[in-house]
Amino acid sequence: MGYVLEAVIAPPSLLRAGGPDLLEVGFVTLSEGLALVPVTEALASMDDQAAEAPSGFVRLTVPLVERVTAWSARGPLAYVEADFFGGTGSQRAVVWDRGVVDLGPLHQSEGEPTPEEGTPISRALRRLGVGVGPDERDEFDTAGLGAHRSTDAWARQATPLGA
Repeated sequence: MGYVLEAVIAPPSLLRAGGPDLLEVGFVTLSEGLALVPVTEALASMDDQAAEAPSGFVRLTVPLVERVTAWSARGPLAYVEADFFGGTGSQRAVVWDRGVVDLGPLHQSEGEPTPEEGTPISRALRRLGVGVGPDERDEFDTAGLGAHRSTDAWARQATPLGA
């Protein structure tokens, strides 16, 4: 069974303050005071523009980068991607804070060893204030990102930010 995730992660209060274009977007509450916005294909192409994803990302389109940059005006926000099957795969992450890239973009491709400082997603979560819980292996586990196996599964659990 595989694992695929494309998501924006930030505190819910930061997401709610992101402006009217975010209010209809759904989010799922994570642990550690964070929320996850599943970046579905519809969200990635909100402007109906066929934009290429920069730097090897799958759904981080140029219009989404512009929106995420604006959403981060009040604090740190991460965009993460993971694609795993049978224990191998890749991760990508980038963190914005106050409208500028604060970490990354980080990439870990299939077959590359995990750097001493951790996987791209764990490093991004750490930048958002997530620590490693006593019963967890890393920040990914602490935040609860293993609760669903796909972006679509996360989207089915999402509640609109304006609700």
